[in-house]
Amino acid sequence: MQQTSVTMVHQGPLSHRTCPDQPSGFRIRGLQPREAEVWAQIETAVNEFDTADGARQRFSWEFLPFPRQIPERCLLVETADGEPVGTASAWYDCQFQGQLWGRLHWVAILPDYQGKGLARPLLGQAMNRLALFHSRAFLDTDTKRIKAIKLYLDHGFVPHVRTERDEQAWQYIRQQLSHPVLDSMPSSPGGEERRTVQ
Repeated sequence: MQQTSVTMVHQGPLSHRTCPDQPSGFRIRGLQPREAEVWAQIETAVNEFDTADGARQRFSWEFLPFPRQIPERCLLVETADGEPVGTASAWYDCQFQGQLWGRLHWVAILPDYQGKGLARPLLGQAMNRLALFHSRAFLDTDTKRIKAIKLYLDHGFVPHVRTERDEQAWQYIRQQLSHPVLDSMPSSPGGEERRTVQ
């Protein structure tokens, strides 16, 4: 299947949760407004952007107008020596379904550090940040990020199905990933009222 964007929602209530500890030799802290280049390099390395310049422009557009919120809502994973290796944002969107929702956004771990147990503690801390400000949240991902989708499902996000294209994308994901939430989905698209999977 061609790479397709999908949306997931956590209808809440969001609440503080106990996060797994990050592996020894790593720490998670708030990202600082001056660290746009750090964020851009990570996001470019995981192919979210074609160039670091494009990533820097996105950071400037999306985050820099709100400098006080960046350390509260944007997280950075770094080694004990201060090398940045991952990021996630507990951001928000005022227009999702015409309302204000929290948004889990820009979750990324550098390829050389994937599989080292960093994603779950990072996501757990991002979820706790979201819970400080919001009762519900959403995220956008795509059909090629199967490991990430499993992680999001494990943290309470579910498929948000609005169109036949969404149905087809989630049926493809279901073929790649066994998960109780996905097992509750209809086995074939069409005929069902389009809705968020419960």
